[in-house]
Amino acid sequence: MIAAGIPASREALVRFRLAGRVARVNDGDTAEIRLADGAVVALRFSDIDAPETGHGPERPGQPGARHARTALRQLLPLGRAVRAECYERDRYDRAVCHVFVGAVNANLEQLRGGWAMLPRRAAWVRDPESPAAEGEARRARRGLWASAAPVHPDDWRQRCWERRDCAGAE
Repeated sequence: MIAAGIPASREALVRFRLAGRVARVNDGDTAEIRLADGAVVALRFSDIDAPETGHGPERPGQPGARHARTALRQLLPLGRAVRAECYERDRYDRAVCHVFVGAVNANLEQLRGGWAMLPRRAAWVRDPESPAAEGEARRARRGLWASAAPVHPDDWRQRCWERRDCAGAE
């Protein structure tokens, strides 16, 4: 059964495709790829929200952020050929995509490994497999779900970065 608001098929929503090689993995849900023409494109992974890495003393990192980035780096080593099926550009002009290494959907793997959570807005979930992938990790207590009280990245941004309550920051 597909959750309310989640499409029956991700493919119908794809607006553009990219192919290139991994140039950088920024954190657990963003990376950069170098296209054949040498241009570097920033990708924001659709369907997932990974723990926030630190952005200076005013915006410290969320627990689990380093592990989430390491997990994505293992899926997407530097120089690895990838393809991206993209839906839109976000407010930072990053392409919002599902990223594939061969047949492996890196977005789903981050969810299955427990290193990312579904975003709070159902409209940002484009793959009907994503809720099941998160549920699998949650039940198995993998990654972030091993914590007694995992904090959703959206809650971390509000609590720590906006209200300055950063207990447990990395």
